[in-house]
Amino acid sequence: MLYGLQFLGVEFFFRGFILHGLKKTAGTFAIAAMVLPYCMIHFGKPMPEAIGSIVAGFILGHLSLKSNNIFPGMILHISVALTMDLLSLWHRGII
Repeated sequence: MLYGLQFLGVEFFFRGFILHGLKKTAGTFAIAAMVLPYCMIHFGKPMPEAIGSIVAGFILGHLSLKSNNIFPGMILHISVALTMDLLSLWHRGII
């Protein structure tokens, strides 16, 4: 439950507060304004994940603007992150 709650916070801040807060004044350019700090929270993680966060940020931002909701992106974000975590544990032989 806490795992999902963390993603609710991330999605609310980036796709809710920043993206939807800027969409009236910046339009679709609000996505790019949101992607920059979103990518920055992935600094220090493996390079493919940090670069992937840019692509994911644009996809999640577009999804949020089109649906006018953060929850479809939150479900997608949780699904991808959980899959990556489980694959990492499997690769290490933990599961």
